[in-house]
Amino acid sequence: MDAGHDGLPPRKGAREFSITSNVARWGNWRGMRSCTEGLLTGLKMKSEEDQGFFVDDTAANDLEMQCNHSTTTLNGGGNHWGFYSSWATCPEGWAICGLMTRVEAESATDDTALNDVRMYCCQV
Repeated sequence: MDAGHDGLPPRKGAREFSITSNVARWGNWRGMRSCTEGLLTGLKMKSEEDQGFFVDDTAANDLEMQCNHSTTTLNGGGNHWGFYSSWATCPEGWAICGLMTRVEAESATDDTALNDVRMYCCQV
């Protein structure tokens, strides 16, 4: 049996694969997070605003995700910089079925990598 991203075997019946949009070289991957039952239905992103000239910017630093429109949340274990956005949630009977990311390309100036996440909901 293949191990999941967190070193544990995948849940029974779970299918695990990875899709990436644009990957930058900064940061570290954390262990996989998943709802113990049900589906992801909302998320909020922690990000740091532009810090100004000659100050290191970090942009997106963490995601917190909601399972089944409940108070059960999954935290990505990211950095402490920045503040969380308000929750973006799917309507009842819908769940997150896709994400789109905005990633800054590497440049000669301050690089921030992930800057935004857009979620898509599908009826379940």
